[in-house]
Amino acid sequence: MERFVPGDDLPSEFIGKLPAYKLPVNPRTGELLESVNERRLYQPIVEGIRETLKLLGCDTLMAYQTDTYGDTVAPGSDESRDSIPFKPDITIYPTTSEAKEHYTLPLKPETIVPSPDQDGRGGEDGGTSCGYPSTKRPDANLNVPEDSNHPTPAPSNQPFESGVSRTLDVGGDSVAREHLEARMSWANAEIIIEVKGNRRRAPFSVMIPKESSESGSDILRGVERRLARGQATHYGVGIFNRQHRQHLFVLSIVYNIARIIYFDRSGAVYSRAFDHYKDPVTLATFFYRYSKMSPEERGYDPTASLASESELVLFRKLWETYPGSAMAKRNPVPVSALQHAGTQGWPVTRGFVAYDLTDKRVVYIKDSWRAVSKDLPPEFDNYRRLYDRLPSDGSVTGLLTVLAGGDVQPPTFQHTRTQDFFDNELATAPLMRRHQRLVFKEVCRRLEEFKTAYELCNVLFGALFTYQFAWEKAEILHRDISASNILIYDAPTGSLGVLADWDLAKTKDRLSNQNATQPSRSGTWQFLSALRQCFPMTPCRLSDDLESFMHVINWIARKYLKHDATSKDPEQIRMQCKRFHDIYDERAPPADTPRMSKVHSKMDYILSGTPFVRVHPLRPDNPLDTLLRSLLKLCQAHYQSDEIREIWVEPPSRAPPSPPAPARALVIVERFLDALDVDEEWWSQIEKTPDQVVSWTPAMHYIPSATGDSTESGVSNTGSKRALDSSL
Repeated sequence: MERFVPGDDLPSEFIGKLPAYKLPVNPRTGELLESVNERRLYQPIVEGIRETLKLLGCDTLMAYQTDTYGDTVAPGSDESRDSIPFKPDITIYPTTSEAKEHYTLPLKPETIVPSPDQDGRGGEDGGTSCGYPSTKRPDANLNVPEDSNHPTPAPSNQPFESGVSRTLDVGGDSVAREHLEARMSWANAEIIIEVKGNRRRAPFSVMIPKESSESGSDILRGVERRLARGQATHYGVGIFNRQHRQHLFVLSIVYNIARIIYFDRSGAVYSRAFDHYKDPVTLATFFYRYSKMSPEERGYDPTASLASESELVLFRKLWETYPGSAMAKRNPVPVSALQHAGTQGWPVTRGFVAYDLTDKRVVYIKDSWRAVSKDLPPEFDNYRRLYDRLPSDGSVTGLLTVLAGGDVQPPTFQHTRTQDFFDNELATAPLMRRHQRLVFKEVCRRLEEFKTAYELCNVLFGALFTYQFAWEKAEILHRDISASNILIYDAPTGSLGVLADWDLAKTKDRLSNQNATQPSRSGTWQFLSALRQCFPMTPCRLSDDLESFMHVINWIARKYLKHDATSKDPEQIRMQCKRFHDIYDERAPPADTPRMSKVHSKMDYILSGTPFVRVHPLRPDNPLDTLLRSLLKLCQAHYQSDEIREIWVEPPSRAPPSPPAPARALVIVERFLDALDVDEEWWSQIEKTPDQVVSWTPAMHYIPSATGDSTESGVSNTGSKRALDSSL
């Protein structure tokens, strides 16, 4: 605690007055139970924290139970790529009037529809939710598990709000609950508390070391324990994605045992276990020190501040007035982006549309935390190298224009700390990350927002042409080709394909270093080459990036184009979603595993020459279907080459680098040109559909965690960049 929560010890006058946490006990013996339904813990923990904060004179923070009511601002629609469906058990909020507007419950009951994965069945911790062992019940008036011992009472129709008392039957005990509940608000959460009533579901060991110097592994194996660690990680991601934060705190409470977890973008560091029931001093000391911290010490970014009222009004009306109707008709993307960006709750981290008050123009800001390594130059430097080698004829149009950029808050810079607490000899130790911002001139559409199949193919060709230039002229390997890194820019001459996100790129001379720069693989899992999925420690090669282009177009086609598996039958839709998951979201091995124990689905498709998708209409002259089959044949021939055969024999870490073969990229470019040469009228017969797999929830994935262990965590099929790596 001293390193991450510095400050004075708890004054002696408070120690004897600390409130006790009234946890459920055996009524006959007065001893703690072996396990307890976690909902019976919410009220005593919330009340204990509130009484502690009141005793300490802290009236700027308040604890609430937040497991029932989801954030109505942050998620958007259920299908939104920015959706945050999770509802932590307990959240500590600031007591400002602005924050209260977002988390205070309404005056009348709401109807909350259960999520598809909430089946209402109760277990020791009340069921399942979002793939985790803890249920967040959707009932508006009741927060009671359904089980045989405690039947669900009839719902109440009485209106309520935060601050109004109501009586509920919680775990069989009739209790008065006064303003204990609030809505989840990710934009305002200060501290999140995850509660478990069953020690077997604890994210870490619940053993308390007898001596301060005693050490041992706190990372216990087991699916439910990995799920619990992944759950805490997702909560950290939720705050990072909705707030300008450098770091944050999460509390893990397993009945009477607690730990304090510090998160930043490199990983997490957790405290020793302590018994908050028998000795509440440690937890009270944490709250005492936290209450004395400045916003920056609590983890807030001092370089980001709330807009003034006049700036807020200006920004929310910009979409109506900027840049004039003529330009809006020619390029409506910036106007549409401004309209969404001015919406309450729109994401403000990782990347966002902004308005330059000085030059009076719309720009796009990328906000990220880059890995610091001599083998990974800053993204800004990569763009400068690319600009220096651009041909004068203007033939390369797939690069964004960087207006400004660099690392945040010089000369000390904002950087992570958790990497310093790993054993430097461990291969799993993460790199330091440094906060950077880049300002781009262009505001683009996502690749998934393509309008026609022809536009999709043309945009991918533009990105591929830019990639070829970067490799052959600037000698830079992108190393993260994905659907989220290929954008559509609506230029006056038409839509252009843009290849973005050069933060993982390496120059050719740096590729000779075969040691992994980071402990986890670079790239986005859904689009990694089959070879790198089978051999996680294999360095990225030119051939891997080119294969990723093939996976991008197949991935998009399966989701958004009519194909041989498109159906309206619910069972057929379910099977298609499962097949999509089996190909693109199949479970990854732990980061330190040299190879998978079985051949991956992607590899099966490639080696057998089985098409990933057959786009309608199923005719020999279908240009897109012809392109997909020709790309598959090129990839299959590559996997049958001597170069790949050597990798199956050589250990991945010593595998020879892919030889510089510009012809390989040239052949793929020619295949795209052949497809685009077909009359555009033929392309119009290829039908675009709504997302055909949007509702699919994939199985649990292994994500490298901050501990070096592999944490299971739900990953959506959005193909978002590097999943948790971009946020944690």
